[in-house]
Amino acid sequence: MKAAPRISSSCARPAHRHTASFEQSILYEESFSDRSRWDADYAAFARAKVRVAWSYRLDSQQVRDDAPHLLHAGDTLLGGAVYSCTASRSA
Repeated sequence: MKAAPRISSSCARPAHRHTASFEQSILYEESFSDRSRWDADYAAFARAKVRVAWSYRLDSQQVRDDAPHLLHAGDTLLGGAVYSCTASRSA
């Protein structure tokens, strides 16, 4: 069984005009198996899913299914990233 990486990111997002990039917002990343034995780049899949969730403040599956008009060229169509932000939001 393949084990995909787990990635946690901060709530700092472009919509808030923060200067943190997506990569700077990643707080934690972990792989659950030996990456050299993977038959695909599951870390890239995980990052792509998290980028969609982080960018649109929605689960990546929800963006794909309910708001595909938000997607841009290069955004993944894979679901699986869950958006959950408990940081206070300012307008």
